[in-house]
Formats: sequence, C-alpha cells, structure tokens
Amino acid sequence: MAGNTDAGAMPAAGGATPPQTPPTDGTAGAGTQPATGATDEDEPLNEGGKRALQEERKSAAKWKAEAETAKKALETLQQASLTESERRDQRLAELELKEADWARERQDWQTRDAVTQAALRLAYADPADAYSLIDRAAIEFDEGGKPTNVDKLLQTLIAAKPYLAGASRPGGSFDGGPRGAAPSGNNMNDILRRAAGH
Repeated sequence: MAGNTDAGAMPAAGGATPPQTPPTDGTAGAGTQPATGATDEDEPLNEGGKRALQEERKSAAKWKAEAETAKKALETLQQASLTESERRDQRLAELELKEADWARERQDWQTRDAVTQAALRLAYADPADAYSLIDRAAIEFDEGGKPTNVDKLLQTLIAAKPYLAGASRPGGSFDGGPRGAAPSGNNMNDILRRAAGH
C-alpha cells in the first residue's frame, strides 16, 4: 500500500481508492489530455480516414434525403386519405339528404292516397278537396310512415264543413234546371236565412 500513495498524501483506508490530486507543476499526468486543448479530431486524417469520412457524410446525406422523401410521401398519403375521407363523408351526407327527401316524398304520396281513399269512403263530393283542406300537421304516422288518423280528421272536417259531403250537393241536370221537385230548404234564400240565424 505504501507504493500506491503519493508523497504527502494520506494512505487509503481498508481498500478504498485514494483521492487523486492534480499535479501542481503544470505537467500532464499519465492518461490525461495535453493542456493545449488538442483532441483526436484535430489530428490530421490519413487518406483512408478522409475517404471513410467522405463516405460516411455521403451516406448520411443519402439517408437524410431518403427520410425527407419518405416524410413527404407519408404527408401526401395522409392528405389524400384525409381528402378521400372527407369525400366519403360528403357523399354520405348527400345520400342521407336524398334518402330523407325520398322518405318525405313517399310519406306524402302515402298520405295523399290515404286521404283520397278515406274521402271516398266518407262520401266527400270531391276527394281531391279533402287532401287540400285536411290539417296535415295533425296527421299521425306509424313506424312505416303510413298515416293512422286520417278518417277521424276527415270526419271532423266534414262535420265543420258539411258542404264537402256529396249528399248535400244540390240536385239538377247539366242544363242547370232541377229534376223533379225542388228540395225544400236548400235554395239560396233558405241557406242565407239559416246562416243569418232566422
């Protein structure tokens, strides 16, 4: 142990590494870098080292260029897929609008048919009038889109406007004259008197 200690230093206790003290005379100790700051990179390269360095730089530049190309290709693909996704979303929205329009049109035709059929059963004078006069906002529909309360609404309408019924239509011929005896109480004067409350 005595051989491992520097002059004037305390001996290390029990196998511990002795502390290192830097030399005070300015000379470099073994295993230290020169004080001038020179490194391995500062040493001139021989021809083989220069070639290896040039090849390494070329390889690094090549990989960097390939990485940039790959990055641009990925961005292009992401942009294309995003655009394709947006196109699909737009097409889906268009198809949903068309489906909603078609369903509304189908429901309108079903409603028109149901109203016309019910008006014929209820003896409306003109079943086409029934559809234009019925309160369409009050029509209820089942899960299939078919109207469910058309008969009730048309009965309410004919009760409020009895002239829509075919039975209350004035009799007569195409020449405008009455056939047979004129129905009593159905001439214009009688209708006006009833309307005035007399």
